[in-house]
Amino acid sequence: MNMSLPLWILLAILSCLAQNISGFDINCNSNVAVYWGQNSGASGSLPYQKPLGAYCDDDNVDIILLSFLYILKGAGGYPVLNFANICDYSKNASVPVFPGTELMHCSDMGVDIKHCQSKGKIVLLSIGGATAQLNSDADTFSKQVWDLFMEGSSPYRPFDDAIIDGVDLDFEQSSQMNLIQFANNMNQLYKTGTRKYYLTSAPQCPYPDANLGNLLSQAHVDMAFIQFYNSGWCDNSKYGLPHWPEVSYSKCFRCLLI
Repeated sequence: MNMSLPLWILLAILSCLAQNISGFDINCNSNVAVYWGQNSGASGSLPYQKPLGAYCDDDNVDIILLSFLYILKGAGGYPVLNFANICDYSKNASVPVFPGTELMHCSDMGVDIKHCQSKGKIVLLSIGGATAQLNSDADTFSKQVWDLFMEGSSPYRPFDDAIIDGVDLDFEQSSQMNLIQFANNMNQLYKTGTRKYYLTSAPQCPYPDANLGNLLSQAHVDMAFIQFYNSGWCDNSKYGLPHWPEVSYSKCFRCLLI
């Protein structure tokens, strides 16, 4: 029996084996995505999460999601970020916020984002969380996200001149009136940029996801980070995994919480 593999399969295998050296590769399903920013590991004697840059030095990590932009329209019409013990103005008066807003100015994170990208990783901003809702003007909000975090222009840039690699949509409430329009707007803005950007989503384990199912079927999404870890009765072994490979519009990767 001839056990030789076609050339394209061999090339794909070699590409994925080299991933730890070259960093993120969307063509490999072995990428490891890490949700950083909510201090999930801090419990009892466990330490607080480390600054972002510390995780970028880990060769096992390919994608880092900054979690979260959780208020879409706060004071002054600007969004609000929360990264737990990192850049937290509510607990540290020395953390600056932009005038008339609650938008934090996290210069150290901007330095870390560039460090992560220099290591071949991509850094995404996760928008949403347990309570966020996108019921505001999708056109205004998408342009604001582009201006604040990507190649747009704004005097209020939380990470200074650092440019993230895209956004992740992690909405866990059912009322998301303008989510699909926002996703379509972001994909159009990406085309005006000078680099590759990604739009990802974090559906919960049951398929199809009650809150993000329409997004995944009606908008272009590059990757899906399935919440086997935060979906009640549904987990990897009981329900979700056999169903998700049928989804042709997404790549599904392993996710960790920090």
